[in-house]
Amino acid sequence: MKIYLAPLEGITGYTYRRALYQCFGGFDKYFIPFILPNQKGHLSTREKKDIMPENNEGMYAVPQILTKNAEDFIQTAETLQEYGYNEVNLNLGCPSKTVVTKGRGAGFLDRPDELDKFLDEIFHKCDMKISIKTRLGMDDPEEFEDLLTIYKKYPAMYELDDHPEGFEWINPNDGYRSIFSFVRHSKSGRNSLLFVCNFTPMARPDYRVGVPKKKKYTLLLNSDDAKFGGEGTERPTVYQAEKSECDGRPYSFAYELPPYGVAIFKF
Repeated sequence: MKIYLAPLEGITGYTYRRALYQCFGGFDKYFIPFILPNQKGHLSTREKKDIMPENNEGMYAVPQILTKNAEDFIQTAETLQEYGYNEVNLNLGCPSKTVVTKGRGAGFLDRPDELDKFLDEIFHKCDMKISIKTRLGMDDPEEFEDLLTIYKKYPAMYELDDHPEGFEWINPNDGYRSIFSFVRHSKSGRNSLLFVCNFTPMARPDYRVGVPKKKKYTLLLNSDDAKFGGEGTERPTVYQAEKSECDGRPYSFAYELPPYGVAIFKF
């Protein structure tokens, strides 16, 4: 069973979350109260403080977005991705009158055709994992059956945390160098993630990692980036796998692995 901390505007801000995490822990995910996109695409001062990585250190934090505009959602998700987030949450549950009357939050559930088009666009254009906070319906729980039909069209919403299919070791046996690599799979096979972790203070400039497919691997996170306190060495963003056996895989690519470095690639 997974236990998530639900977001509550004005209460579960970063100060509350950090105290809860440090004193008690126990939550698998900590959802950040909603971000309300604006026309300029800027985050408010409160929103910036809430999502700063240093204010959510150690916990699996998930920012929430409240909007009915697909372009605004995608733009905000891309901004959050730059802060290092890999998952965002769509708010379809807020019942506040000021939110519902504008067709956002639970108010969006009252327009299933528009919601269907909205979800289709964000799941096709957004590279991040998207989860949803939802009510059973706008006015009646019986509405949920129709909503569920829409939700089931987007399998990227399903989590494979509790299924063997969601995890694959690449190399768990490199104890000599203390480097471990693995893949987290999406159910559809799209936008899976490759993790490479170096647990020693020694750089590995000649490192190669075996991969399951001959395709391009996009670097999403590099712990050596200056914003994480690393050296800030510039690196390519895209790595093309080639036919070269490594880690028991027919394909691989080279990556200069820094000391205590962690790299995450999307493919």
